Amino acid sequence: MLLLCDARDDLLKVLKEKGIGCSKLHQPNHVYSGFASRAVALPGVERFMDRIFGRSRRLVGGATERQQMVDTISGARRE
Repeated sequence: MLLLCDARDDLLKVLKEKGIGCSKLHQPNHVYSGFASRAVALPGVERFMDRIFGRSRRLVGGATERQQMVDTISGARRE
């Protein structure tokens, strides 16, 4: 499950405090040194990567766990 959030790092902290496993995604390939000779600015990719996070499909439980995640996100948005 992938989610976008402007305040991703803050939301990740709240989710983890509630015991909901989630994390940032790996870096896009263009930032690795092997691509340095072909470096280009990719501001859209950088903005996307600053906002996206994931929850492993293996960790996504049943309806109760999904509702806990929805409730946590809804509560975090109100704070």
